[in-house]
Amino acid sequence: MLVQRLKEDLKFSLKSGNKNRTGVLRYLLSEVYNEEKAKQAAGREPVLSDDEATRVLQKESKKRKDAIELFEQGGRADLVAKEDEALKFIEEYLPR
Repeated sequence: MLVQRLKEDLKFSLKSGNKNRTGVLRYLLSEVYNEEKAKQAAGREPVLSDDEATRVLQKESKKRKDAIELFEQGGRADLVAKEDEALKFIEEYLPR
């Protein structure tokens, strides 16, 4: 269900021309597909459950938070803003 929602939102984002959101959604879907391939290589069913997809998104959220912290330390406000925007997109799909 979560993966399907990501796919539908990607289609809508492509149609609306929102390049930042489209890029984040493409990246998230690629990470989900990579996780599915890893499951398949391990001999398990390659379809991710919502819980597994949520874990992938949580991992990506943590990466963004760590990047924001490092960019703030480095004084890169432009990259902080970019990562913060991506984090907001990711958090829309995570449970509260």
